[in-house]
Amino acid sequence: MPAGVPGRKSQQGHYEPPHLANLILALAGSQLSEAADAASVLRPLAWTGSAPSADFTGPLIQGDFGSVLAALIATEDESLVAALPRLEITLCLNPVEAILDFPPIEPEGSHRSDLYGLPQAEIDYGTPATPPNLRRTTMIRGPVLMVARDLWRDTHNA
Repeated sequence: MPAGVPGRKSQQGHYEPPHLANLILALAGSQLSEAADAASVLRPLAWTGSAPSADFTGPLIQGDFGSVLAALIATEDESLVAALPRLEITLCLNPVEAILDFPPIEPEGSHRSDLYGLPQAEIDYGTPATPPNLRRTTMIRGPVLMVARDLWRDTHNA
């Protein structure tokens, strides 16, 4: 996390949405030594579809997965801000994928899950460390995004 002068004019942490998104992505590493690799693998994931698929023809927010998390942290959209506490993020390194599970965003809106996977050109991240029939996921709940948002707003508004 960079420390800097912007914002509070001190050597306190200067939090930007992409940095905070990387910290959230790093939580998918099963050990501290895997955190940076986990963020590097998950950040470039591309939108592959939404569920229920008949209702949605594109992602709620455009961009790679890391950019989408950064946009959620910095959003000023009141309907998204209201949905953040109930948002769930699923991160998986084997197979490499992520899911953003949104609650209904508007009173008459419906539940949606945006799915992210490897871009069209498959990237070889090496041999998976876990057996093919074992799947380890990391669930991140909305309050983690709210803390990241508060850190960014504190720095941004200071």
